Amino acid sequence: MYIRSDRQKGLSYVKLGRKYHIDPRTAKRYAESPQKPEYTLSEPKPTKMDPYKQIMDEWLEEAPYSALRILEKLREMGFEGGYSIVKAYVSSRKMDLNEKATVRFETMPGKQGQMDWGFFEDHLVYEDGKWKKLYYFLMILGYSRMRDNFMVGIKCNSLADLNGQAMVWCNTVNGKVHATTSEIPFEQLKKEGLNPLSREYIIDKINLRRVQKDCLISYAGNQYSVPAEYIGKDVAVVALDSMLAAYYEGKQIALHRISYQRKDMVVNPQHYRRLTLKQTMDAENVLLEQGKVIDFPLKPSDLSRYDEALYE
Repeated sequence: MYIRSDRQKGLSYVKLGRKYHIDPRTAKRYAESPQKPEYTLSEPKPTKMDPYKQIMDEWLEEAPYSALRILEKLREMGFEGGYSIVKAYVSSRKMDLNEKATVRFETMPGKQGQMDWGFFEDHLVYEDGKWKKLYYFLMILGYSRMRDNFMVGIKCNSLADLNGQAMVWCNTVNGKVHATTSEIPFEQLKKEGLNPLSREYIIDKINLRRVQKDCLISYAGNQYSVPAEYIGKDVAVVALDSMLAAYYEGKQIALHRISYQRKDMVVNPQHYRRLTLKQTMDAENVLLEQGKVIDFPLKPSDLSRYDEALYE
């Protein structure tokens, strides 16, 4: 209405644009429009984060991960975006989650615990003659509520000093009444019925690998086989001592000796049994019977004796 009025008073579209901080063409459209224009929001532009938003929402529903910890987890999945875009999204989601009405979660003794692994962004420790990032392991038992915030305002001289302070702090807070349960964690801990670990647990970064059409996955410059039925799927790879294990949905599907050569191929003939040659009829791949593939890397020959003979 104001733009049409000014236009009737003789103002040009350029002057209208300057006055109302809009493009002259927009000013012309407003001036000539018989009614107020209506606008609809266009589709948001796609971002690198779009494929990861669902899993990020699931993580944030589980625990209040920091934006940096979320970024670390995304990097493991192949995310190539920057920290700022992750931080902005995490901040907006946390605001939404904080506004939701929450129902107190209860669990039976010894049945559940929440664990996180990360590092303190604003803290370093001096160890072995150099400054190092400070990593932490956090676990809170769902029933007794053992452990809580510790690093707020803390100061330390060394990693051993910090660990000592952490133990003293845990003993202190777990002897007090918990604000949520109105119980003392140490007293509730007696009902958890926890047992010592009875087996070894592998704690390692999960390496995901896509299985190629030749049943091979790549790891540290070499290739290893997995059963043919996993072609095109993503499998988790864990290296432990001299062995390489591949897992799919928690099930171990392949186990190989690690090759320390380069561009080596380590395969198990049994992984190819389901592959057939599609001609006039299905025929088993007889190439597997010729001993051309092995389930362990060949050790390089020791040529030192030949060197000795050469110089005698």
